[in-house]
Amino acid sequence: MSWTQTDLTFKKLFNKRVTSSTKRIYEEIGDYTLNIHADEIWAEAIPSTPPGSTTAVVEVRTLLTLTQDTTVAGLQAWYADDGMGNRLKDWIPDKFDTSPSTTYAVKLFDQDDNQIPATDPSNWLFDYQTGILILQNTHASATGFKITGYRYVGTKGVAGAAGVIDGTGTANNIPIWTDADTLSDSIISQTGTSVITINGVLRATSKSFDIPHPIKEGYRLVYGCLEGPENGVYHRGKVSGKGDVYVELPDYWSELVEDYTINLTAYGNYSIFVSSQSQKGFYVRRCGTFLNRSKTIEFSYEVIGNRTDAPLITEYKIR
Repeated sequence: MSWTQTDLTFKKLFNKRVTSSTKRIYEEIGDYTLNIHADEIWAEAIPSTPPGSTTAVVEVRTLLTLTQDTTVAGLQAWYADDGMGNRLKDWIPDKFDTSPSTTYAVKLFDQDDNQIPATDPSNWLFDYQTGILILQNTHASATGFKITGYRYVGTKGVAGAAGVIDGTGTANNIPIWTDADTLSDSIISQTGTSVITINGVLRATSKSFDIPHPIKEGYRLVYGCLEGPENGVYHRGKVSGKGDVYVELPDYWSELVEDYTINLTAYGNYSIFVSSQSQKGFYVRRCGTFLNRSKTIEFSYEVIGNRTDAPLITEYKIR
């Protein structure tokens, strides 16, 4: 069965975009139309202007001598290789360039370096994916062929050289790599644009807040976190009263805190002390006689406790 270069199916199979049945195949702009495997995907950007020399992504080949496919008669099939038996595929077609004057399109030459135009009666065609040159008609004088063109040599696959990324995730959950190419939910999630939730332990060399300075324009204010050998919490306030003044702690305090200490500051020239303490609250009394204890006292307090749900191991051996 013969084929012609104006055949629409032929153009599709060779990754040429069909715009007109009257155009020959070299007049069409190429595009990928066939399914490919994930590890064949070119993972890096190709510049719109072909480079002048080889880069990490684009290899420049100038007057590369093609090898004859002797199974095809009439010198009508040739392929690109590196001279050591390795086929050179992944040639970059002209779909990636933006100017006809600086194109990725492969140029064909004969054995004497004379360029063979696309309008040559041989109706030659170069397959960019496989690096194979085929001629519909035997060339009138050429006994060998060379090409100048560009090959993609960057990383391949959705995840680059490591392979394809897979895994599942949940909306608003920040992912974590479980191995070289698999993602899954981490213990970190985000609410809106400003709230990060960590369902676990956060460890860092230092921790701080960094905010716009409240009174100095063009400055920021940084405060470091107070740290110690426990995961501590605090509660503070100001109270006044007579006799034994009771300070009630939040209703969750007894379940949150294992034990706590109390700091008091009296507002006046007198001394006060904690007369009793429980997980629900504590009593404060003025020092001195019964008459002194009947007078009004005013004080501020601060209680610091150790969280029962988050014990802290302060020393551990590096594994």
